[in-house]
Amino acid sequence: MKTRGRAFLSPLAALRLVEKGVILIGTDAHSIDPPDAEDLPAHRTLLSNGVALLEHLVLEAVDEGEYQLVALPLRFDDLDASPVRAILIRT
Repeated sequence: MKTRGRAFLSPLAALRLVEKGVILIGTDAHSIDPPDAEDLPAHRTLLSNGVALLEHLVLEAVDEGEYQLVALPLRFDDLDASPVRAILIRT
């Protein structure tokens, strides 16, 4: 699917994912909120409920299948986000 940077989560969809027990969301979009969302409602809902976010993933060359994800963030004490090295291992 080549929709890079165009998919967003509504605040209600974010809440439903929390209710379902989702612990991580990964997307090839630049953000899970639309660019005009000043208060970032989907981010706030997910992060305040312990859901990790991986945005701007490059998924074009990934075939369908089951994978183990390893995402190693850089440690920044004064920031709320970090670049990661994300690795998929086919299971």
